[in-house]
Amino acid sequence: MVISNTGALTAKILKRITKAKYNHVSLSLKDDLSEMYSFGRRWKYWAFFGGFMKESLRWGLFSRFPKTQVAVFPFEVSQTQYHAICSSIEKMYADRKRYKYNWWGLFLVLFHKKANRKRHYFCSEFVKKVLVDFGIEKEENFPYVTTPNDFLALYGGGKTYEGELRAYAPPDLLSEQQAV
Repeated sequence: MVISNTGALTAKILKRITKAKYNHVSLSLKDDLSEMYSFGRRWKYWAFFGGFMKESLRWGLFSRFPKTQVAVFPFEVSQTQYHAICSSIEKMYADRKRYKYNWWGLFLVLFHKKANRKRHYFCSEFVKKVLVDFGIEKEENFPYVTTPNDFLALYGGGKTYEGELRAYAPPDLLSEQQAV
């Protein structure tokens, strides 16, 4: 799990409202974080069209904001859980146009309310759903409305890295990004 703050305008607005250090959360199925999955902006220059997406230093928002700050949290999962999560995320990604960003739900977070809409998520709803659905965490361990900062509160002691995303990435990933 990767909790992040890019420094983009929407991130600055969320930080001002929430006072939280981080405002986005993603799941990576790879140790080097070369690919992460979450709900967020689909276009790196336009925040208001969001949905389920693959994120990377090579493209998208993270490529635009090289000083993105992250906290990385590994989870121990069985081989069965790992393969089931990979399969589920691959299916979602293949069908990603059916998934939408939960803007209404994000707005309701300010009032500590939820908007449960089919195939609509914001980043922390998605990550929480994966952790609960695949038996990694129990639903009752999360607040009713879960934000990226709640993951930091729950797992803060288990982080393996905190700093710039680029410093975490292997050198070959960075050289590939510069070539693109």
